[in-house]
Amino acid sequence: MMTIRRRLLLPLLPALALLMLLGGIVDYWVAAVTTRSAYDRALASSAVALAAGIRIDNGRISYVPGPSADGPADTIAGPGLYSITGPDGALIAGTPSLPDGSAVVAPPDGDPAFRTVRFEGQPWRIGSIVARTSAGPVRISVAESPGRRARTQRVMFLGKLVIDFAELDLMLLLIWVAVYVGLKPLSRLEARAEQQAGRPLQRFDEASVPGELRALVVAFNRVLELL
Repeated sequence: MMTIRRRLLLPLLPALALLMLLGGIVDYWVAAVTTRSAYDRALASSAVALAAGIRIDNGRISYVPGPSADGPADTIAGPGLYSITGPDGALIAGTPSLPDGSAVVAPPDGDPAFRTVRFEGQPWRIGSIVARTSAGPVRISVAESPGRRARTQRVMFLGKLVIDFAELDLMLLLIWVAVYVGLKPLSRLEARAEQQAGRPLQRFDEASVPGELRALVVAFNRVLELL
């Protein structure tokens, strides 16, 4: 037998399932955008750190590593590969086979540019900046494997899903409690009707029932008057 409680709760399940699906899509998009933005900023910071080691000596460009590392600074993006090329495209320091300006075109105003390229059979994320020097523009490119950012994105996405499932469970519990409390007047009305069998018939108090039940109680009182 289909109860009123079931009639109220069952239509909510498809709506909540659809809401959960849309929430999962939004969570994945937020995790992807947040992770990409954070790791791209880390690549840009590594490129800026490398630019600080560029030296100009009699018009010749060279790179002097910092005291703590000879490559990109360790950030959340990890110690990726890098390359520093001069105005003529010649490699000054770094990985010779790393894609440079032909793969990533950095704007001339110093803002970083990012692109995902195939390198050694795997996709790599490359960030590049162009540093203006007296000997000409120098391009600094830093690359890191997307494996770490993929793991971070996955953890962030799963964390958001767990939170969404917890919120959904709490929402279902609150809805069930609300429906249970909302149907209490029906239970009291049922108990009052069962008491009529053991004593003289009495009218139901029409003012003490919810508005949705008032018409039913009024009709039932008329039946009692006929009886």
